[in-house]
Parts: sequence; structure tokens; C-alpha cells
Amino acid sequence: MEAFIHGFLLALGLILPLGVQNVFVFNQGAIQPTFKKALPVTITASICDTI
Repeated sequence: MEAFIHGFLLALGLILPLGVQNVFVFNQGAIQPTFKKALPVTITASICDTI
């Protein structure tokens, strides 16, 4: 049970803190009416994270 709790807390620690970039990408995806309009933001963020 201790390992489960440790793993659960670790997962929450990795998922919960949303950075500014993640919030921006999420907002653009929610605001844009089609996937094609949100795609440039997603590609740009992906390239920046890769570099």
C-alpha cells in the first residue's frame, strides 16, 4: 500500500503543475473552433520543447 501511495503522489506531482505554455496551448485548443486553427500552436510548442 505504501508503494501505491508513493506512486500516486508522484503522478499527481508530475501532472498537476501546469506551466504557462501548457495552459496557453490548452486555452488555444479550447477556444479555436477547428483542429486546423489550433495546430500551429501545438506544432510550435512541440518544436520548442524538442529543441
